[in-house]
Amino acid sequence: MDNNTFDKLFFLVWRNLYIRTQISEQLKQFLYNNIDFISRDEFIRFRKKEYLLHVTLEFNEELYKGDLSESIEILEFGNNFDKELQEGVIPMSVKKLKFGTRFDQYLKKGDIPPSVKILTFSDFFNKRLKNGDIPPSVRFLEFGYRFNHKLNPGDIPPSVQKLIFGYNFNQKLKKNDIPPSVKFLILSKSFNQPLEPGVIPDSVETLSFGYNFNQEFNQGDIPSSVLSLVLNNNFNQPLKVGDIPDSVKALTFGERFNQPLIPGTIPCSVNILSFGYFFNQELKTDVIPASVETLIFGNNFNQPLKEGDIPSSVRKLTFGNSFNQPLKAGDIPPSVRFLEF
Repeated sequence: MDNNTFDKLFFLVWRNLYIRTQISEQLKQFLYNNIDFISRDEFIRFRKKEYLLHVTLEFNEELYKGDLSESIEILEFGNNFDKELQEGVIPMSVKKLKFGTRFDQYLKKGDIPPSVKILTFSDFFNKRLKNGDIPPSVRFLEFGYRFNHKLNPGDIPPSVQKLIFGYNFNQKLKKNDIPPSVKFLILSKSFNQPLEPGVIPDSVETLSFGYNFNQEFNQGDIPSSVLSLVLNNNFNQPLKVGDIPDSVKALTFGERFNQPLIPGTIPCSVNILSFGYFFNQELKTDVIPASVETLIFGNNFNQPLKEGDIPSSVRKLTFGNSFNQPLKAGDIPPSVRFLEF
């Protein structure tokens, strides 16, 4: 089709009043897709509420049932909002809900509608949750900086698949506090509580401990469902064979970990192995399993190597700034395709 033909067809369509009206109305939906309102009155007076999909309410005023339009799918409360909610205020159309920095109100069953799939609390929220406060539709749940309350089974609904705790959370967890639907779990920077088998459900595939965590593991504490495990900065406990399950494919140690390792401590399932800043322990044959393809040493590692210490499965090998050991032929296996000092 040449340009002249295209232009003729376009203007033929555009001159049709009905079609032109429909096109204009559809374009308005994009114009009203993401709007901030600075007062309840401004929102109430807005004439095209039926086009609103993504709304941010930048005010701290009471809301009433019927204020918010049923078209809204993403609702964000601004950083100043801190008013008690009532059932029905948030419309059933909302799928993603985010509370701003200052929100710290008790929730009741029904305040958050069962349409919400993504729920985010920000910094100030620190209210005890009861069973049913968070609806069983929520799949992503994130708590903010201050949340630090004891959990009971059912407080977090069995629909949640991704669960993130904020900075202050440091409560001892019991079996079933975290539902068996959770696949992705981040424990907060402050979390430093001992674990028991079953506390972390065997649905979890990605598990990350926060900055302060430094507890000894026992076999079964980390379930055999975990594929990716991050032990952050302060962790520096000796590991026994079986503490890390043979499901783990990616294992990351934080900067303080500096414990001697024996064969079998790192399971033969691990493909990606990363040591932190302070790790500087002698390697022995079979300490690094033959499954590892990516191996990263931190800044302080400076141990002599001999043939076999680095397995022939490794393709990517990184040493930190301190490494200055002489290397002989065979110390680095011919499988390595990427080498960084």
